[in-house]
Amino acid sequence: MKTTKKPWKSWAQRQAAEKARRRKLLRAKLSRIKKIDRLYKRTLSLTKTGEALGLGKERVRQLLEFGHGMGVITFFGKVDDRRLADLLARTDRAELARDLGALTRDEVCSKYGIQYSLCYKLRKYAAAGGSPVEL
Repeated sequence: MKTTKKPWKSWAQRQAAEKARRRKLLRAKLSRIKKIDRLYKRTLSLTKTGEALGLGKERVRQLLEFGHGMGVITFFGKVDDRRLADLLARTDRAELARDLGALTRDEVCSKYGIQYSLCYKLRKYAAAGGSPVEL
């Protein structure tokens, strides 16, 4: 019985196949992150979410941060959630949204009296198309 070898793909074909494979993996990862986010919003605990999925709480946090950075979900973390709620209770959301786009990080942090980490996350959220008005 004679076996035939598959012809070699061109460089462009291999690159296109690799790009398609990476897109498929990213879509799967983002889908998983959405599932983790829904579970986290039900349990409100990284530890309980991780136990349900067989992950550690740090890995759950990392995945939620990645999803937040990609603009798929909104995740601020438990400590920053409290700080964000306090900030939104005492400020005008529309003004905050304008300031995030117009002022530097240092100016926003000093004007609203918030930490760099929260300011960084708010600016990242705004850059991904979100608005504090929606929060």
